[in-house]
Amino acid sequence: MLCSGTKQTDRMEYQDYYRTLGVARNASDEEVRKAYRKLARKYHPDHNKSPNAEARFKEVGEAYEVLNDKEKRALYDQLGSNWQAGQSFQPPSDWSRNFRFQGGFGGSGSEFSDFFDSLFGGRGFGSSQRAPAAQRAELEVSLEQLHRDEPIELSLASPGTAGGRKRLKVKVPKGLSDGGTFRLRSQGTEGQDLHLTLGVRKHPRFDFSGSDLTTHLNITPWEAVLGAKVDAPTLDGSVRISVPPGTQNGTRTRLRGKGLRGGDLYVTYRIAVPKSATDEERKLFQELARISDFKPTR
Repeated sequence: MLCSGTKQTDRMEYQDYYRTLGVARNASDEEVRKAYRKLARKYHPDHNKSPNAEARFKEVGEAYEVLNDKEKRALYDQLGSNWQAGQSFQPPSDWSRNFRFQGGFGGSGSEFSDFFDSLFGGRGFGSSQRAPAAQRAELEVSLEQLHRDEPIELSLASPGTAGGRKRLKVKVPKGLSDGGTFRLRSQGTEGQDLHLTLGVRKHPRFDFSGSDLTTHLNITPWEAVLGAKVDAPTLDGSVRISVPPGTQNGTRTRLRGKGLRGGDLYVTYRIAVPKSATDEERKLFQELARISDFKPTR
């Protein structure tokens, strides 16, 4: 329960979490997640060695902590849109009377700003013995790793441990796709919950949406006209498929169960023509042009 009798007189700087993530106030949950992933990757101290990278990384994490939580975001939005980042701020006098949270939000002054603590569980709010704030990280995987359900090794910066790193073997929950989040209880570097956002690396051959994959397959003009047996790529290796006679450029076929983790694979046929032809090939095409009655729509 909140301690409604505690008065807070300190003033602090207002944090514009929407501005921190670079999203509009009406941004969807998916837009918030995408913005967070992009900025967290950009400023992660393991990859960005600029002096302000760690501070920016924490700011981005704090903004995401609020905007990715429906209850916190709703409360934050009630402050209104007239505040500017950096302005002197003090919570409304009736804030602690209007909002009561069972057990508080578990904010941590060591992890988040005074502004966050003043609203979501810091000075004068909730229990003084708060659990450490949840730790957030991105788990980046390839399509093949996700498909094979491989444990993924995750390395977290942990200055207080031997080697300065904490290493975990993580299995991605079934049904989770790019941008999805899941929690590992008490697996953070300080024993807090670890919230992971799944990032699936771009694949050179396949595009993906959920568990469905799409790809294209080049076929020759004679394979398209006559039909053929050709090899199509999947995450489990090539499979033999039939190209029906008269297949048109852009025709799409579905291979059931050949997508990601049992999803479907959609193959689009592209009719490829040679950039150059031998004299014999040219004669054959010329003969075809002479005898064919086919007149395509222009």
